[in-house]
Amino acid sequence: MLLPTSAADRAALAELPAFDWFDVAHAPIARPSYRCERLEAAGLLERRVVNAGITGESLWRKTQYRRKPGIDCA
Repeated sequence: MLLPTSAADRAALAELPAFDWFDVAHAPIARPSYRCERLEAAGLLERRVVNAGITGESLWRKTQYRRKPGIDCA
């Protein structure tokens, strides 16, 4: 079941990149993790986790999102 989107969800979607993967930590919206999770649950974004690098013995990962193909913010 897909979640319905709120006006805040639609406004956030309009601010996100249209095609490229973006790092959720640097998304140009308020509360980016929360908002991207909602947009993913609504079927509007895809998520991936990528390795960001290794520091000492720690492996750093980051979450990235992108709009699903064919999703327009209008």
